[in-house]
Amino acid sequence: MFDEPRDGMLSLYAVNDLPQDQKLTYTVKNLTDGNLLSQGEINTQADASSKILSLPAFEDYAFLYVEWELEDGTAG
Repeated sequence: MFDEPRDGMLSLYAVNDLPQDQKLTYTVKNLTDGNLLSQGEINTQADASSKILSLPAFEDYAFLYVEWELEDGTAG
């Protein structure tokens, strides 16, 4: 999930509500202009939220799309 913009930055968090740690791969795209903004992997702790990244907040309208997948193949 994205947090509200603060100090010109927009932060993305992963929330792991499972009882075990999870490896997460992610991709963030700006669908307004088609640009890939970020992609990578992060290990999330059980029952915790983890900050994935911060991006500059957009002055113009942007529609951001986040794809994610857990190591067990669960995706969203």
